[in-house]
Amino acid sequence: MLTEALGARVSGSQGSTRSGAAAMESWASDEGVRLRAFDGSGLSHRDRLSTVDLVTLLLEARREPWAHALIMSLPSGGEGTLGTRLTGLPVHAKTGTLFVTPVSALSGYARTSEGRLVAFSVLSRGLTKSSAVTIEDAIVRTIAGARLR
Repeated sequence: MLTEALGARVSGSQGSTRSGAAAMESWASDEGVRLRAFDGSGLSHRDRLSTVDLVTLLLEARREPWAHALIMSLPSGGEGTLGTRLTGLPVHAKTGTLFVTPVSALSGYARTSEGRLVAFSVLSRGLTKSSAVTIEDAIVRTIAGARLR
């Protein structure tokens, strides 16, 4: 529904999944990022975006007037899809899982011990879900404990 609403807003006519995906691809392209959005949900094996490009978009999003709303819409450690993960850490992130391949992802923002907000994206393929989660969480814990100013 959000993809269709975005398509309607950008095209000025009735939105569709395709028009919303095209709007996402256009915004990404304006930022120098190659994005292939098929359905707007991120659940299609035809969607394509590298972790480097996702971090680029997360960093760009921080400069937008809606940055705070985006960050606060992402689950914090111990909440939502992170309900059993990263509790007590200064993190706002989105999980992602494709079961057929399998693929696991965790992307978002973490605050370092020095207070700096860092964008991150971790993507794994071919690992068990538990192995992927262990690695993702270890990376976020490392970022949150870092002394970056």
